[in-house]
Amino acid sequence: MEGKLLKVVFSVALLWLFYHGIIAQGYDQQAMQLQFINNYGNVKNTASKDPRGSALLFEEWKVADVVLNDTVIARFDQVRLDLNLAILEVLYKGQENSINNRNFRRVEFIDGKNKRLFIPANRFQYNGKSLNGFMEQIGVGDASTLVLVHHYVDIKPPTPTANITGGPTVDTWIKEKKIYFFKDNKLSPIKTKKDVQAFYSRQSKKLDTYLKQQKPNVKDSQELYQLVMHMEK
Repeated sequence: MEGKLLKVVFSVALLWLFYHGIIAQGYDQQAMQLQFINNYGNVKNTASKDPRGSALLFEEWKVADVVLNDTVIARFDQVRLDLNLAILEVLYKGQENSINNRNFRRVEFIDGKNKRLFIPANRFQYNGKSLNGFMEQIGVGDASTLVLVHHYVDIKPPTPTANITGGPTVDTWIKEKKIYFFKDNKLSPIKTKKDVQAFYSRQSKKLDTYLKQQKPNVKDSQELYQLVMHMEK
């Protein structure tokens, strides 16, 4: 009887610690959110719409961890990426806030067990110029080569016959993406199989065997990630 009583008391104590631990984490996260918004958030003007259309990577709000540094993370339930301005849009307590890319290291969008990791593209350079938009890192393996997808917007001018055909009569945003291999602080664009072969020219036999057996689509970033993991293991 005494043993059963001790087990019950111990179980209740564990539940109390677990429950109050969750509450403490909730309070800590709310404090982090408030501090982040107060320090870095700028209220967005939603009164006027951009005539060029939407420059958002995706229109719906998503849950995301905003990583400030290696140890400080603020989780928000409603986050979007603006590819033109390379900023975060955060909906916090009913108010849209813009977060400049100077104020965070990366953003990790959460969809169940899956995560999508985005880094401001201006941290990277190609041909001596900083990129705009966001870089998405594919996979989380330990390979020395990263597979990156550059998400950005370009401007499409109206066609000469837009007034006649009923098409857009102003410039419009076009969402674009490019795939790169990133190694030794250098971006290598990957458009064709020849680009992959040039990148792995010193391992041509191993690569050719993989290409013949697996027949990867080099325009598919996930398949390129599997190729990289194979080449560098």
